[in-house]
Amino acid sequence: MIEKSQKWLAKYVGFKSAYHIVFTTYIILVSIPLILLGYLFDCIQFMIIGSLIINTLRSYTYGYHNKSNLKCTIFTYTMLIIFGYISKSIPSEWTFFIAVLSARYIYINAPLELTHKNKSRQWHRNKIQYLTIGCLIISIIAHYFNFDLIASDILWSLNVVAITLFKDIDE
Repeated sequence: MIEKSQKWLAKYVGFKSAYHIVFTTYIILVSIPLILLGYLFDCIQFMIIGSLIINTLRSYTYGYHNKSNLKCTIFTYTMLIIFGYISKSIPSEWTFFIAVLSARYIYINAPLELTHKNKSRQWHRNKIQYLTIGCLIISIIAHYFNFDLIASDILWSLNVVAITLFKDIDE
């Protein structure tokens, strides 16, 4: 549906403008329910941090995709709520250990597919490496300044990417 909307809009405003309009609209439509669910389930901070990190990393790693947009939305929101609770309940020292293992797993196994078609596999791996190491460093700094929940949110976001790093058998 997004592609159809973009093609229709491109007739009137051009492809580049249509892409930006449709992409921005999509982000807003997805973000509003995430923020509301985060508020309702008291994990708004993880919803925001997690969705930013997970979406950024998955744009290079690929990973599990549902065939139905509704199933994808339900799966994503459920995972974010569950890991939002987990990030608040497990000490960041343990979370850091688990996240280091997840970062290693991500680096070894990703990308499952080249998401940026004109770029090489090594280019994807370099981006993944920079992002995972950056997340680990930022979480260490956050922990040092006693922002343990932020550190935990960042680390559990890496764990979510590692957990969803597989392809559907039916693909």
